[in-house]
Amino acid sequence: MSLLRDIQEAVVGKINAHPYFAGEEGEGQRAILALSEAKKDAVGKIQESIAKIGACVIVGVARAQVKSPNLKGPRFEDARLVCACHENVLVNRGANGTGEPCIAIAEAVARLLHLWVPTRGEGEEEEALCGPLRVTDILPDDSAPTLSYQVLIAFAAGFDPSADITRTES
Repeated sequence: MSLLRDIQEAVVGKINAHPYFAGEEGEGQRAILALSEAKKDAVGKIQESIAKIGACVIVGVARAQVKSPNLKGPRFEDARLVCACHENVLVNRGANGTGEPCIAIAEAVARLLHLWVPTRGEGEEEEALCGPLRVTDILPDDSAPTLSYQVLIAFAAGFDPSADITRTES
């Protein structure tokens, strides 16, 4: 079990489930795929998504800082996610693209995730993975080979000190 990975995957699921990102093929809308950077095939999927439809969102954990190391847990008081929105402008704004500009995709990610609380489980078994996500910035990423914006998200999370440490099942 990995708390940070579970949060990352919950964010990917939230983005992919939203109609803005899922698209409606019958309406002629193309999906804007969100991927976790932790996936083994992420690089191939990113390249495929950008090549075919021209846009995608990559969700990664940027930092998990413990500011109170003497408390049980540990507790990440200053944890950060980065949702990197990428656009191949020629493909994305062409006939087979999504038509959505990269900045609009970044704004949609920010609106969707701001103050949302990621959870795992369902019904009575549902539990919050962390505190509310807080969008702190949308910044251009000039180091990326595509037109890119990063949506920076802050949150706090921690471990139950009584829980066992177990391996993630493959």
